[in-house]
Amino acid sequence: MDDPKKAEAIGIAATGKLKDLKYKDALNLFNQAIKESFEFCGNNPFFFSRRGECYLNLGFYKEALEDIRKACEISQQAYFKFQLCSAYFSSGQYEVALENINCFLPELKNDEAYLRGGYFLLQAAIYHKLGDLDQVYAFLEKAAEHNIDDINVLQYEELYDDVSEDERFISLFDA
Repeated sequence: MDDPKKAEAIGIAATGKLKDLKYKDALNLFNQAIKESFEFCGNNPFFFSRRGECYLNLGFYKEALEDIRKACEISQQAYFKFQLCSAYFSSGQYEVALENINCFLPELKNDEAYLRGGYFLLQAAIYHKLGDLDQVYAFLEKAAEHNIDDINVLQYEELYDDVSEDERFISLFDA
């Protein structure tokens, strides 16, 4: 196996570990994939991004933000910018998350997460943490207009502390 394919194979294995919630194993594999990738074909933003996810899930916010910022530097893809905003949110830096999402939003109008309502849902979650309920409801309504799905909503389940799971979509998300 040539070296670029080795980095890709390690990255695929690491992604499998990440999906299985085996964050430490995935982290070690992404470290290897980053090393292999850099030596033979340059930096791969997905490896940094995914390693950042591992760090987030392990509670290492500084390292997570560094990796996701690195992915953003390597590639200007909307996915990495959205992930950076989510990482700021996860690390408790709500104002920074909001500032970044507002900064990125104009250039991300055709991004899949935007079209699915993910950006609006993240904004609702940020405003929830900041205690601005008017903005929470406004952004939940925008998310609902973009065909938001159950998976995205469950990422921010604290928005629905006062609503049972069965009733969650009745008022905001049913057509």
